[in-house]
Amino acid sequence: MAIGLSVLFYACSKKTEPTPEPPTTQIPPTGGNGGSTPTNGYVVKTIGISLADVSVDDNFKLKIADLYGGGNRIVLKAGTSNKMEMVTPPIGVLPDAFDVPWGSLPYADQIIDNGVPPVDTTGNNTTVIKLKGFDKAKTGYNQLNLVVSKFLWVAGSGDAGFRSNLFYYLNFNKKSGTKNAEYGTSFIKGLFTGNISVSLVQIAEPKSKNPYITEDKIITAGIATYDVANSKPMRVDVRSDLYRALFGTTQSVNVGSALKFEWVNADKATVKKFDDYSYDLKFDNIKTGSSDQIVEPADSVNKVFLRITGFNPALTGFNQLRLFVTNDGFNDGTMQVIFNAKPAATPAVSFLKDSYLAKGLFSQKVSPKFASY
Repeated sequence: MAIGLSVLFYACSKKTEPTPEPPTTQIPPTGGNGGSTPTNGYVVKTIGISLADVSVDDNFKLKIADLYGGGNRIVLKAGTSNKMEMVTPPIGVLPDAFDVPWGSLPYADQIIDNGVPPVDTTGNNTTVIKLKGFDKAKTGYNQLNLVVSKFLWVAGSGDAGFRSNLFYYLNFNKKSGTKNAEYGTSFIKGLFTGNISVSLVQIAEPKSKNPYITEDKIITAGIATYDVANSKPMRVDVRSDLYRALFGTTQSVNVGSALKFEWVNADKATVKKFDDYSYDLKFDNIKTGSSDQIVEPADSVNKVFLRITGFNPALTGFNQLRLFVTNDGFNDGTMQVIFNAKPAATPAVSFLKDSYLAKGLFSQKVSPKFASY
């Protein structure tokens, strides 16, 4: 699957050490935070998620699944260390006019809060993914139930709230002659049935403890527009096939006060002239590979990313946004700066990087692209 962007984009750098962040916690299950212990000692922990980014292999088997929401994140990869199953009401998919059969997952009408876990795991009214085979001595549970719950996002123009929970394919090539409807409920349930390896489990603290939530996204292209006369950025637009973050001079919804922008691991970059008004910035240490990449925990050590802090989690669902620059095989992770007047000379790397540090700009979109269009 390759969903082209209408404009091609590009980026900058300065070595900034990541500031310490609150550790990810696996909360021991109790009756108060989602654990249940039957008489045989088998412990089931239940948490909420909101979104699913999924990759399938050439045989239409699950390759990668990144499941997240509310500070919880679970990454599944092809393997045999765990067992899984999905129970769900019917899952809707996009009409055939769309290239990819992205779906809408039935969800529980409940905000994700690990202090008040979902109670309905029957699958009669919402989608539930059950993961089995955990070592209780290490995790505190034998089974992890993921209940799809309300998805919070901000689309702009004052539009903040809960929307349908989305199921995205990171890569997908339909079989010849098939319709999107054929990749609906039974197909998706089949993806989440059988053997799997759980490579990452991150569980947030209950809302009563005001957890600090970081959301990681991939960006493959960007455009920053710079006002030469006033020496300031006018617009910053970064995106990938599935995500978009947009910052401009007008405020559509206040997602946080005094947002802070900084480049991390961004000391290796080159500048290339695109035309008299545009310059491209390319980083050496970006994520590279196919379109079905996800952000791995180790990426924060040596891969370049744009960190944005100061978000209001009541509106966005997170405090901090980390946007990892990536080559997905279609867009190459180049970030571009467009000037509204011809620069007198080729800008320095540091100047182009600073053009993406959107001081004085307001957030207009911070959400999955399909949800926000």
